[in-house]
Amino acid sequence: MGLLNWMFDIYQHDQINQVRQKQTSERWEVLEELAAAREEAAAIRSASGSIDEARLAEAVGELALGVKALQRLLVSSGIIDPGELSAMVRTVDREDGAEDGRSPI
Repeated sequence: MGLLNWMFDIYQHDQINQVRQKQTSERWEVLEELAAAREEAAAIRSASGSIDEARLAEAVGELALGVKALQRLLVSSGIIDPGELSAMVRTVDREDGAEDGRSPI
């Protein structure tokens, strides 16, 4: 029975190590995405530090396009129905204490 327990321990530790490696990899991906988002946010500012309205409008347009595509994909795939999506939007909108159709940045 000792050999069987020893083999199981090795297997179990290997599985734990694989999960830890995956978590570490996912954390790095999140940090890389965060760095990219910060770079994009910095790109909205002009050389003098003020906000470049054209760049801001372009960034908002790209964000709106992405959100619309995700909404349509979720609805057309049957993952969520339009009523559920609207209810979730209202719920998230209220999280900042004001139902104003916006989310704080």
